[in-house]
Amino acid sequence: MNREETEKAPQGLLTRPVRVAKQEVYDADEISVKIAGFLEADGAKLKGVRALALFCDDAAGAGEMDAKGVRPEVVIAAAEALAALGAEKVTVAGVAHPGCASRASRFTPEQSARLRATAEIADIRSMSRSRAKLDNPLTQMEFRLPKLLLNSDYLLSLPKAKTSAMTTVCSTMDLTHQTMRDPDRLALHDFRLHQKLVDIHGCRSPDYAIYDAIVAGEGQGPMNPSPRKLGLLVAGSNPANVDVAMANLMGYGIHDVAHLKFLADRGECSSSAATMDVRPEGAICRSERFRDAEWDIEGACPWISVTGGAEKYCPGGCVGFIRQAMDALVGASALNGTPAHIIVGRPVERPDRVVDKERTLVVGDCSQGLADIGVFIPGCPPDISAIEFEMMKMFGTRGAGGLRTRMAVKAGMPLETIVEALRQGVFDGSVPGCVSASEIAMTAVRRVLDQ
Repeated sequence: MNREETEKAPQGLLTRPVRVAKQEVYDADEISVKIAGFLEADGAKLKGVRALALFCDDAAGAGEMDAKGVRPEVVIAAAEALAALGAEKVTVAGVAHPGCASRASRFTPEQSARLRATAEIADIRSMSRSRAKLDNPLTQMEFRLPKLLLNSDYLLSLPKAKTSAMTTVCSTMDLTHQTMRDPDRLALHDFRLHQKLVDIHGCRSPDYAIYDAIVAGEGQGPMNPSPRKLGLLVAGSNPANVDVAMANLMGYGIHDVAHLKFLADRGECSSSAATMDVRPEGAICRSERFRDAEWDIEGACPWISVTGGAEKYCPGGCVGFIRQAMDALVGASALNGTPAHIIVGRPVERPDRVVDKERTLVVGDCSQGLADIGVFIPGCPPDISAIEFEMMKMFGTRGAGGLRTRMAVKAGMPLETIVEALRQGVFDGSVPGCVSASEIAMTAVRRVLDQ
């Protein structure tokens, strides 16, 4: 968005209402009626358009109190509402945060059949890309984003209301970011992450946003949040305003979420729900603060010691990813209490004594100078699945060094799939996408054909 566009945009954007509706249960029929009502009230013109509904598909278990991803009922409801209002074609696409396996198995066969009756399901991260250019970026001049995302006539964003160790809260901008392929997604996933999210918002802002806040997530999000019942849907045609309103409902102000502060300073969203047109009036008031996602790694686990750098110690990068990996393992009582050491950041002093090279992780490019004293995980930041996988190997968790795991890695199976199988202890193919002998063989064949 150039300066002229920015000067023209605010007045129209800031006057768009944020709508809040009570919704206590995940009922697709009820939710579909409410979403259609939101869209009609805000004058959405959908007749004959190609619509894309993008939703947070972070892996979650079954049950009413899921806090990781948007529930299938909300996705189905959104697709049916778009179709009912005249969309010529409806596509839905789920995306997940790094390290959160996106699993279509969360949809039951009946739910999948119902969704396919009105929408096409796309694997958006594997689709072809286009370059989106910016005039005055905060980080880089262009981004490679899915053509489907950039070319859809109408983009509906369906984020999950939850906290994040990397960005304080998850938002519509964060959701769009997850559509990028890993090399692009991980680039600038450090102290510049908030600026990157603002730039991505400038490449393709959603036309509408609806938060699944029926059950929200607090604490160690985005990967390991704890459920907190809110019983709400929060929506609007200025997604950045909806992000601010949702943050306020979780107890966070504009100064707590840097990427929203950037947009507020540029006049693209309000600085508080108190200055918005909220309908019904008073639906968003000061909330008891959600429990923050902690990114401290030095006190997270008593038997893991840390040597951290004084600079380039990024909660949005290596540090945040390490903490999320630790949470996943410690929360599952997977670690065995044997001492280990992590080295991360820059500059890092050489430890006086390294007990065991195989039990020392050197994480991220900033620490590369000490790669010789431990197991080095490269990247800026590294893939969180690689961090968790090496931790599993280090602690001997669920046979992480076993034959089938080694075969899966050799075949080129995605690490996030292997890690998910290790977490669940499922290697027999009973869960789609998990590590079975047939999946390993098929992955190896595809890799050979690609080469």
